Amino acid sequence: MKTYTIHLIRHGMTEGNKVGRYVGSTDVSLCNEGIEELKRLKEKYNYRKPKLFFSSPMKRCIETLDVLYGDENIDVMTVDGLRECNLGDFEGKTAEELVDDPCYMDWVSHGTAPTNGESNKDFATRVCTAFTDTIREILKTGETEAVICAHGGVIMTALAVFGLPERKMTDYMANNGRGFTIRVTPGVWMRSGMVEVLSEFPLGSSGEPDNSINPVKNSKENPFENYQQEDQQILWQNYNKNNN
Repeated sequence: MKTYTIHLIRHGMTEGNKVGRYVGSTDVSLCNEGIEELKRLKEKYNYRKPKLFFSSPMKRCIETLDVLYGDENIDVMTVDGLRECNLGDFEGKTAEELVDDPCYMDWVSHGTAPTNGESNKDFATRVCTAFTDTIREILKTGETEAVICAHGGVIMTALAVFGLPERKMTDYMANNGRGFTIRVTPGVWMRSGMVEVLSEFPLGSSGEPDNSINPVKNSKENPFENYQQEDQQILWQNYNKNNN
């Protein structure tokens, strides 16, 4: 049976990532350290080179693909719905700067929308729609391998909702320039909307995941840690109800 392999890559490091600032919808470039880190990863690990590339339209994702694959003369299809969450008035600030803001604490505790931003559920619904549309486009091409470059929150949301094995969102956090490989089996996808999470990405030259590539556990870089498994299930139920 024909299956499709997709590599989800989180963009390289930005200055905001480095110092712990929220940069969801702020369209920042990679920092120099982030570019150099991507170059080191490219030299050390096997970044698969398929024919299909999809990306968030934000600079940090486009620039990440340029560093990792620019010498391949790739054609990148941007997907607007794969943008990172709009954190509104929290953009550019650190958790320490926001800790006394009642709106921030309400967002952390309940996922309500930041002032001038998106709620967690609105963000997740947008990501689900964009991820589903992208999978559909990949299946239509017949190409069996693709890369999607996106953001930490986007990858966590997509895999928490669509990924097997079912895990909480924080289990799918990825370091900059790294991510996960998933497999889409068309029959399973059509019936249940689920994908298999095969491994972390990239794999080392030996064919085994490198032990230094571990999920990020820094809550400052994870504005979605208040999601619970029940929220993911309700989201998926509502998504199916509204989009079938």
